[in-house]
Amino acid sequence: MRPIDLEAIALRLVDAVRSGQPSEDATIELKAEWPSDANRTARQLAGHCNAVPGGIVKWIIGLDEERGPVGVVANEWSDWWRGIQAEFDELSPDLVRMITVPLGEQTLVACAFSAERAPFVVKNSAYGSVNGGRVSLEIPWREANATRSARRSDLIRILADQIQLPGVEVRDAYLCSRSEEPRSDDQHEYYFRLRLDLYVTPRSREQIVIPFHNCEVTLQSNADSSLILCATPTLHPRRRKYSLYNTPVAPTDDNLSRTIDSTQTELIISGPGLVQLTANSQLLSDHSCAPHEITFAVAMTPANAGCSVSMAERLIRTSDELTDPKDCAIWRAIS
Repeated sequence: MRPIDLEAIALRLVDAVRSGQPSEDATIELKAEWPSDANRTARQLAGHCNAVPGGIVKWIIGLDEERGPVGVVANEWSDWWRGIQAEFDELSPDLVRMITVPLGEQTLVACAFSAERAPFVVKNSAYGSVNGGRVSLEIPWREANATRSARRSDLIRILADQIQLPGVEVRDAYLCSRSEEPRSDDQHEYYFRLRLDLYVTPRSREQIVIPFHNCEVTLQSNADSSLILCATPTLHPRRRKYSLYNTPVAPTDDNLSRTIDSTQTELIISGPGLVQLTANSQLLSDHSCAPHEITFAVAMTPANAGCSVSMAERLIRTSDELTDPKDCAIWRAIS
């Protein structure tokens, strides 16, 4: 998650609180001040991450759900985080991003934690004390705005979902903007076309099916932070020859993979292999077609899975020669 993305989330939450709209959801927690009880905070964070395995949990500190922004002292965070980490058993969530968010004369702190390695276990601070009981460790679980101990059914959901999610590596990324008409000085509508080469590695021997309608692709311009939603993408194994514009130059059943297959509605994964994803954006006006940098984000949810496998990467506009008269600009991944 980029700093600007986390800052934008924090500012949207400030606006929501000020307008009296709901501000917390399954991945968001608002804190008016730095939580002082390290064990209690670790328990809350563990429960929050365990309830959204594979996701990103956002905590905004200095924002009260009823009073609005109250601000905090930003230089307290390092000692605060070390104290919380010490309350976890073996592994704590990764603090993937922490930024300060200036808001007039006040400062908020926005934290993003990765729940990818759930479940998380915390120490029982009362263990070994009088009436402290014999339980030394706990797996917390967040339910609504409360934290409780996880049940067996909660753990089954975490573990089953993780087994179903394959590992995905972005091997290549290519984005171009295209005009509905050949390039000219006239006003035309444009759309983006994204192509990704993804190497997919299942974590079990079970076949994985990813319906196209369970996939979401978005593009975000660094020029104005505008979010561009793409239509439902298509995924298929690598072909012997492939055109960026989905125009086969070889028989479409000329599949180079023995472990990946696809139909018109889903991708079928039987083992490791290369997958090609293509997606088009909606039509846009010409002024938004050529920012210097664009970030793509992809989320794919396998059938019967409770969470998604996600990826995001920045693309930079290149000076590559345009070979198609309808192409307007090209972006590639940063090497």
